[in-house]
Amino acid sequence: MGNKLILKLKKMKNKVFYAIVFKIILLFSVGMMSTVASDIIQDTGFFGDTIHVCGDDCFVTWDGVTKSRCVNRSDPFDKDYDWGARHYWYFWMCVFLFITALINVIIGIVNVINREYPEL
Repeated sequence: MGNKLILKLKKMKNKVFYAIVFKIILLFSVGMMSTVASDIIQDTGFFGDTIHVCGDDCFVTWDGVTKSRCVNRSDPFDKDYDWGARHYWYFWMCVFLFITALINVIIGIVNVINREYPEL
């Protein structure tokens, strides 16, 4: 009788663990996919981004192989491009999707724990 109870508790712990792990992997997959999609969409020109032109807020770097390039110090997200309006909309959409997915993961983890351990 005691061994069956221990095996049942062990099985439930694995089930809870894997449910939590799956939700966390899903959460960070959303974040990673948004960065991959951003690069792909930027290459198509959909965002309306333009290559940054050197100005007062720039410095020039030398990559040692090809040529010097202008780096935009005032933009924390993309040093090579000036973002178009669609890119900012996409960025904030991805931020809010990640926050929504995070809330969903937290609620899902709480539900799994409550379902598997109702005495808590």
